[in-house]
Amino acid sequence: MKDEGEFRRGTSSRSTAGGRLGSVGPYTGMASGAVPLRPPVQMFVQWNTDQLCEWLAEIGLSLYVAEARRVVQSGRHLLTMTHHEMEKELCIKSPLHRKRLRLALRAIEEGTTDPASRMDYHQVLRWLDDIGLPQYRDAFAESLVDGPMLVALTAEDLIHMRVVTALHHATIARGIELLRNCGFNLNRIQRKFNPAAITKTPCPHVVETWSQHCTSEWLRTIDLAEFTPNLMCAGIHGALLVLEPTFTAESLAEVLQMPAHKTLLRRHLATHFNQMLGPDIVARKRDVLAQPFVVQLSPALRVRLLKKGFSLSRKKSKNEVYVEPDELVCQP
Repeated sequence: MKDEGEFRRGTSSRSTAGGRLGSVGPYTGMASGAVPLRPPVQMFVQWNTDQLCEWLAEIGLSLYVAEARRVVQSGRHLLTMTHHEMEKELCIKSPLHRKRLRLALRAIEEGTTDPASRMDYHQVLRWLDDIGLPQYRDAFAESLVDGPMLVALTAEDLIHMRVVTALHHATIARGIELLRNCGFNLNRIQRKFNPAAITKTPCPHVVETWSQHCTSEWLRTIDLAEFTPNLMCAGIHGALLVLEPTFTAESLAEVLQMPAHKTLLRRHLATHFNQMLGPDIVARKRDVLAQPFVVQLSPALRVRLLKKGFSLSRKKSKNEVYVEPDELVCQP
């Protein structure tokens, strides 16, 4: 996915941290035990095995404490371990768990505070509900996805968590973009629909903060309530409508499963959709979609990972988009 966020054609062990997940907050203070979650690197490198094992449990990786107790000698030792060593010596087979550990170590090493660290595991799960993708809660919880990990997710990471449709990749990408825009403050997401806020159109800044519930309620106000059940687990939140250049009124009609021959209904939806977003955003979407290899989002579109030596001329499909495995879901 490129900087604009458009889709281009050509372009599992479970943690046993249990209740500890509930104690994880912004990674700047003390953990529920005796060790800080984000200590100064000068302190961390001197930690002994017991302190490191407690720290691993506090960040949700208690499944690997036994191996760490056997192998890891100090904080300095853990900091210098490679991905291969983490997999072989600590037995961390899950690539997402290795990423979780690597990101936590990097934060300590760099001594930086990421605004995304305001979101813990549970807030990420609540965010999935807000953007309309509750079906991925278990996968995200098992992969220990917190705020810093959320912004570091790649296309391959999402595929690993069985997020395979281009629509849901875009839903997550635009959801992350909204979080960045509002400083990772979940309270900025509108969960209660306010019809008065859209009486004067265009109003993209209002729509951008909508949860999927608000999208559903908006459809009711324009006499399309019969189609709202089709939004269940569809991931149609406001930031997707506004910020994703390949999501159009036609995309929404397909998600709602409006019959193609219901031209008046589709025109009715498109009129309200375009009025709400405004001519500038609608024109930008049209310009992006006019570019070579850019495809309009639809529920049928699937994400495929490009492999080394892969030639797009060998296989083309109107229902597939190809992305680099290590491409960030949402570019900074």
